[in-house]
Amino acid sequence: MKRILMSFALLCTLPSAGFASSCPMPAMIDFCVAGAADIERLRELAERPGWTKDASMDRVDRPVPRSGSFMATSPDGFAFAVIYQDYGSFSSVTCSFEVMTSIGALGGTTACSTQEAETFETDLKTAITGVISKQTSDFGSAYMVRGESTWMRAVVSADGNITSAWTDSHALKR
Repeated sequence: MKRILMSFALLCTLPSAGFASSCPMPAMIDFCVAGAADIERLRELAERPGWTKDASMDRVDRPVPRSGSFMATSPDGFAFAVIYQDYGSFSSVTCSFEVMTSIGALGGTTACSTQEAETFETDLKTAITGVISKQTSDFGSAYMVRGESTWMRAVVSADGNITSAWTDSHALKR
């Protein structure tokens, strides 16, 4: 009986010991930032092996202007909602981390360490070409990325617990 209780206690501490990450920032870079305002690229990223996509509201077959949305879930269980508008020569995409859906799938909280937050900023700088500015407050950090014909805002809440994380991307198409 003692072995069973010890085994159970060990299994309960594994996620908090760092064996499983509950930080959605790498998935956000991999999906929201990599896809930016390119709706077709976001669809491709959501259809990679291990990812799942709920496209019940995705309006692929409509003429321009198009608008729609879909949900994508990473192999780690992090869910993202994508809402887009495509006007032909201009597109706008909001990609938001779905906290409640992810917590349900992960069975706990979503939190990032200080190191993971710093890694997010470094990864953001390497993933995007353009000028990046950062604004920090008690509520979190906001990043503004300005490129030649694109701009993106990435907003992350403070204190390690991720209560809000989203990107808002816009692009002029040539």
